[in-house]
Amino acid sequence: MKRAIIGLALLLAACVPPAPNPIGTTQLYQLRLTYDAAFLVPATNYRRLGLCPGVEVSTLQRVCAERAIVRKLQLADAGARAAFDRLQAFSLAHPEIDAGAYVAAVNEAIAAAVQILAITKGGA
Repeated sequence: MKRAIIGLALLLAACVPPAPNPIGTTQLYQLRLTYDAAFLVPATNYRRLGLCPGVEVSTLQRVCAERAIVRKLQLADAGARAAFDRLQAFSLAHPEIDAGAYVAAVNEAIAAAVQILAITKGGA
């Protein structure tokens, strides 16, 4: 009798469709737009200042993009893009599994990238 009840419960559980992954294309696009606005556009504008010659640093008289900061921005961008790629790959491969950990990783990558920009505004 117990086996029949367990078998029936397993059969019913198999019939229940999995909950869809809450990470859809809309949320993915919203994360990317947040990233673009908070980091990518300001980072691109910083890089467009032109590189400081040699090891010079930016001053009020000579505003330029410091090479060390540009490199940090590039690394932060690569990390954020990798986090986005992992989120998108996971969401496509496992639409039935919650991707909350991947979303958290993307948000952490965005926050880390934005922190680097704060350094450029505060005078590294």
